[in-house]
Amino acid sequence: MRLLPSKFKYVLPASALLLATISSAFAEDLSAMPEKVKALKSPNGAHEVFDVNKGFSSDGEQNRELCIRKTKEKTKQRLLTYHRCLDVAWCPNSSMFVVNDNSGSNEVIPYLYNVNDLKHPVAITPRLMNAVTDKKDKLAIQQSDMFLLVSATRWINPHALEVTVRGAGVKPGCFKIMYEWDLKNSFKRLKRVQE
Repeated sequence: MRLLPSKFKYVLPASALLLATISSAFAEDLSAMPEKVKALKSPNGAHEVFDVNKGFSSDGEQNRELCIRKTKEKTKQRLLTYHRCLDVAWCPNSSMFVVNDNSGSNEVIPYLYNVNDLKHPVAITPRLMNAVTDKKDKLAIQQSDMFLLVSATRWINPHALEVTVRGAGVKPGCFKIMYEWDLKNSFKRLKRVQE
């Protein structure tokens, strides 16, 4: 399941593979699935998101599914198919959860799921790209010709999520920018660090 237009997928040149790290390495307050956990219950215990291993494809690729169910029911709903690993974190009030699909060492695709509307996850990257107005940030993002990774990093509170952009390029160098997202359209810069 891919909700992002191709222009929001960033390809990392082979020469920069050593510089890139997947979201799991810097995601705070997130659980790595299936490496660390196979299932993650909501804080109120009403729902559980979990990994289903579907074996390997004919070309040797892992086939996994992220599913959800109410904890008192056996019926499950498939949310997405993935091939590597995910980072998952429940909102403190259990109404939502965020998923970083670490689809490659050079690609992270973050989604926000609302338990009342699971069929329409919010693709976070295009929202962030459309909301960045700071000229320095925008230029650094545009000039990130080595790598650019956008990921959800932690819940600030039930109404705000920290989203981190890590990038590198010849002109901007290596940088990390953290934003506070209001879960709608506003992204407020929290911090910018040259790495």
